[in-house]
Amino acid sequence: MNTKQCAYCKLDLPANTEVFPVVNGSVADFKAGKKGVRLQARCKKCRQLTRHDKHKSYEQKNQPTAVCKKCGTERKNKYFHSHAKRKNGMESTCVLCKLNHETEQEYDMAKSRYKPCEECGCGFLKRKGPENYCGACGRKKAAITNKRNHLLASFRHNIPKRIAKAKKEIDRLQKFLPIQVCTNCGEHRERSEFYGNSRQCSNCIKAKARERSQDPQRQKERSIYAKRRYRENEEHRNKVKQQAIAYSKEARKRPEVKIIHNVRKRIKRCLSKGKKIGKHVNKYIQLPNGLTLDDHLESQFESQTEVWGKNSNGEAMSWDNYGEGPDKWHIDHHVSLKANGIYEQNISNAELERRMKKAWYYKNLKPLWGKYNIAKSATTIRCAEDKRRIKEQADAIW
Repeated sequence: MNTKQCAYCKLDLPANTEVFPVVNGSVADFKAGKKGVRLQARCKKCRQLTRHDKHKSYEQKNQPTAVCKKCGTERKNKYFHSHAKRKNGMESTCVLCKLNHETEQEYDMAKSRYKPCEECGCGFLKRKGPENYCGACGRKKAAITNKRNHLLASFRHNIPKRIAKAKKEIDRLQKFLPIQVCTNCGEHRERSEFYGNSRQCSNCIKAKARERSQDPQRQKERSIYAKRRYRENEEHRNKVKQQAIAYSKEARKRPEVKIIHNVRKRIKRCLSKGKKIGKHVNKYIQLPNGLTLDDHLESQFESQTEVWGKNSNGEAMSWDNYGEGPDKWHIDHHVSLKANGIYEQNISNAELERRMKKAWYYKNLKPLWGKYNIAKSATTIRCAEDKRRIKEQADAIW
């Protein structure tokens, strides 16, 4: 009887189809002697036993030694490559047979010149430096690193653009929202409480404006800048004059402003043409008998020139340099009209008449150089410090 050794259990078994399965054909083809049809190397029982262990993994190099299938020499497990599908966790052929080394010493010397790649596990020649990858894996790693760095750089470069685009989109969408958050106080307010596209509510903007207006140094700088711009910029000066004319036309509808305008106009006409002050104006100036406004102002020319000095042309106060302009003298009030409460609204006619007489009383009038009168504005000079401040402000402008 013909027998066949099983490759797995090493037993001599009958060589028939009941014990061994057929390869490359059917049982009938094997019995008919068809070419290429043969019995498998393992018997049916061994195949049934090893079928469940097909996908099983074993611990790598779980035995201290193993016998090489090619040379038949028993060697330590360090001379075998790992194999998770074998029971001992090692390949059947030693590395000496694979690399054609005659002795273990020759293999150890060759191995000392190489180190394993961390990516694929192959051995590569040691180089100077911290590289732990072979050439192929190193190139792959470098390509991946360069791509990642390029993506990060492009992302960092696009961050400001994306932020600006997002802010622009937020601003566009906020126009359609009934409520907006103030960036200063953080409160939710209606859109009607914001100026245009401003992110701060009107209350916060007004509060900041009040704080800035209370700074004396800032007020001084703004006043100097505005007056210098008015003097040097002709286009701006014409624009301001047009606005002043339009405002004065509207303001003259108020009785207190209309009275002041008429008094100023009549006084200027009388002084320029040498006429006497009429009864309507003298009702407020209250000149005593025998004294004219010309004499009262002329008597102060010398004293005011000593206090404020001569003009830029080196001239003292006289009737020749009366008029409009920084080198001409104006009629000024010791206590300003604003301080006398002339411009207050909702006051009775009797109270307005009393305040007008107090403000335009002849002893409250004096001559003053135009540049100092413009710098003085609606303030009242009370001490030497006020005079010094007005002189500094006027000298900075003219």
